[in-house]
Amino acid sequence: MTGQRPSRHAEEDPRRGALPVAERRTDGGADRGAQLEELSVHAVIRPRGGRLGGSSVVAILALVALLAAGFGVLGGRPQPSLPGIAASLLPSLLANGTNAPAASPARTPSVTPASACGALPRDGPPGVMLTVGDHLMAGQVSAIDDPNATPGPHREPIEIPADATADLRIAAGACATSWHIAVWSPSDGQLYPVDVVSNPDRDPAVALQNEFSLVLAPFRTIIAEQLELHAELQVGDRDILARWPIRVLPFDRPQPRLRISRNQVIPLVEGCDVVLTFGNGYEEPMACSDDLSAELPPATRVAPGTEMSLDFDGWSIGDTIAYCGSSLELAFVLRSAPGCEQHPPHGRFFHAPEAGDWTIALGACAINAGNRICGTWFVDLDTR
Repeated sequence: MTGQRPSRHAEEDPRRGALPVAERRTDGGADRGAQLEELSVHAVIRPRGGRLGGSSVVAILALVALLAAGFGVLGGRPQPSLPGIAASLLPSLLANGTNAPAASPARTPSVTPASACGALPRDGPPGVMLTVGDHLMAGQVSAIDDPNATPGPHREPIEIPADATADLRIAAGACATSWHIAVWSPSDGQLYPVDVVSNPDRDPAVALQNEFSLVLAPFRTIIAEQLELHAELQVGDRDILARWPIRVLPFDRPQPRLRISRNQVIPLVEGCDVVLTFGNGYEEPMACSDDLSAELPPATRVAPGTEMSLDFDGWSIGDTIAYCGSSLELAFVLRSAPGCEQHPPHGRFFHAPEAGDWTIALGACAINAGNRICGTWFVDLDTR
């Protein structure tokens, strides 16, 4: 814990980390009832030979996913985000007791509040609450630059699932005109920005907000320590700092496998096009640029025509596509042969191709509890 005030300007503070500020979602949340089985991928594109990179395989699935999202299969058309609420609401919000200076009617705010701005308490700073699911924790609030500010008593951290959204709300709906919300890591002493709006003139025509939806999935890799969420807020004529101890929980990433029999399961190698999309909208691509993320293990011997099933650790699988080819280091090269292009209707079952030494590329999407993973996975099969 620290009682020190975080600097408002990242460029002036060497402690600030390089993680990008999280983008606000525009889709209003993932539809946990999405059914990828409704999508059809094989009619979109067919390869005609030559090299088919992993990105080409997943492009088919990505196109269909985008079309489905636009027509509501993956949760409907995007809804306005908190910054996108109609600017026409601003005059009524100001009339409902905001403590910010009067707005200029000639300007359009870049951020408008989630609800009507409430009044500030007469004495002391407003409270600030952090909600994650059914868990709620009041922030430790102090005035910025308060020489008497202390870390406060030890509190157990609020645990935040990686795919959840952490909602920060100012008490009584009071509105901030400027904010710097960041995660502080005690191991390196750095502040990593999460949501930042600079408005030094406190102009409500630039920004007003009293609720903040935070995506903290990038911090799940820091699991050996307790982190601290900092919210530096300009509310009316007051500058406050609210703090919470937090721990972002790890996420069980699915490990796809190809099952040949009850006792024989082949692990697959992820392609560099694989993207994991969390239920809160955060996207995590693979950190590589080839077709394969790693070299393939030795080929598994199976008889031609052997039925194989794709397993995603219990995730629901949508349409899939399989292509035959060969791999050279981390590159995949398409090869054409009878039975090599497969697109099973329910996405799970494939058959080993004719006799040969093959690298199989499997393009697939799978969903689980609002989370989605899409991309290409590879396996070497020897059917000679």
